[in-house]
Amino acid sequence: MLTPMILLIVAPLLLLIVAPLLLLIVAPLLLFIWAASVILKPGLTSVPGPWLAKISNLYRIRMVQRGRFSYELVELHRKYGPAVRIGPDCVSLTDRRLIKDIYGYRTDFIKSDWVKSSQTLYNGKVVPALMTTQDKGYHAAMKRAIASAYSVTTLQGYETSVEDTVRLFLQKLDDLYAKRAKRVLSTNGFSSVSCIRLGQEKTTNANESDAYDVIGAVTMSRSMGLLEQGTDVDNMLKEIQVEAEYRAVGAVMPLIDYVYRKNGLVTMFAAPTYKIMIRARRMLHERLQDRTKEKHPGTLNDRNMMGFVGSNLQAGSDTTAIVLRTILYHALKTPEIVTRMQNELDAPGVTHPISFQQAFNELPYVNGVIQEAIRIFPPFALLLERMVPALGLELPDGTVLPENTKVGMFEYTMHLDKEIYGSDAEKFNPERWIRRAGEDEVRFKERYELMKASDMSFGHGQRRCVGVHVAELQIYKLIPALIGLLDIELENPEEEWQIKQKFFALQSNINVKIKWREGKSLGNFAKAEKKTG
Repeated sequence: MLTPMILLIVAPLLLLIVAPLLLLIVAPLLLFIWAASVILKPGLTSVPGPWLAKISNLYRIRMVQRGRFSYELVELHRKYGPAVRIGPDCVSLTDRRLIKDIYGYRTDFIKSDWVKSSQTLYNGKVVPALMTTQDKGYHAAMKRAIASAYSVTTLQGYETSVEDTVRLFLQKLDDLYAKRAKRVLSTNGFSSVSCIRLGQEKTTNANESDAYDVIGAVTMSRSMGLLEQGTDVDNMLKEIQVEAEYRAVGAVMPLIDYVYRKNGLVTMFAAPTYKIMIRARRMLHERLQDRTKEKHPGTLNDRNMMGFVGSNLQAGSDTTAIVLRTILYHALKTPEIVTRMQNELDAPGVTHPISFQQAFNELPYVNGVIQEAIRIFPPFALLLERMVPALGLELPDGTVLPENTKVGMFEYTMHLDKEIYGSDAEKFNPERWIRRAGEDEVRFKERYELMKASDMSFGHGQRRCVGVHVAELQIYKLIPALIGLLDIELENPEEEWQIKQKFFALQSNINVKIKWREGKSLGNFAKAEKKTG
């Protein structure tokens, strides 16, 4: 019989032996139970997908880190079908019949927490912004307040400002390349097709600088100064690219953003402010009393205006520059495309600078090239996530996704729909946007409108990017000037561009040679009289 003294000695020894054994048994059991509860979450059990994605967002983070998100997602949909579970509570969808349900004007689906990593900070506090708010009421009020500033009619009044920026861009090309023996415009990192060495040691992204200066002119009625100074002012372009990589991870796992940047302790002691918000605040100083603000004093206060400008600066340049690079890359890869564009731009009655309306309505092939570039390579590189509302979401196969499931469609996968875009949907083909031989006007209009209705490059519905017309204005101004006035060739036509997809889909390794076309010069881009609007 064991005495109390022996028990006191033996019990701890037994505990030391048994406890690890129990831990080895219990811990895996608890882990198994947890994983099973996540995988077998009601409503999501039948949605196929990689096993790791069903239990952890690490699968998506790995996709983002590899920089090939769109291509991997396309392969997942080819393997699993139109609905793929890519996270414990996240489903990627490709059935176009769901577009209106998820993104329509009357939908109850709100943006998920993926937008929180894109919410900028000023003095440690989140600055509200049109693009990143999850509040439908705030979004509607803010959009009403600024809608007139982004209308096509209003933006036409900025054409002269855009033309001035394009002219300066052409002047830089002329001074640094077209007049010199050195004809190669090289890329650096993830800079654009015309990443010009404007100084001995400094480089700046010229397409993106052009984008920033146009956005600065539209937003603040003045240039950002990147082209004039020939440098990355305030390191804005560098910060945007660093931020894009961070935000991609934070979008997939918002907890990372909260812990790293937005929890109370961090904001209390660090009170971080993004450089771009400092720039926005400085630019706003002279403009905070404009007429629009006076009309909407409760909405367009100083902080909201700063968020509005900051969003423009962050989202506006990368997206536009990506489209510009895509147009030039695909056009230069197929010289016949450039020839057809130049033939259209050389036609009688077409003079530079070409008006936005003329470029959009009277140059069908140029328009086709631009539309095809936007379709084939959308700028944004992540799902446009929304939260399923209380009633759930019924998929075409009868599956009902439960409330609070994150669902989203990815532009790239949607734009490869062969029923909409044809059997060659994976190829760059500007002619899909042009009336075909034997196709009557009614049929062409139906086909064109169906393609545009499926376009998600700049979002869709109520939350579609309000600045899309700014991007179009710049693109339809710059591309005709570059193709119509310059001879541009790829330095190594056999080389493919390099793509790195984080928050945006950034391209590199696009090196070109330029010279003025025969009989063309900077003088052909005549300085127009000041437009009013």
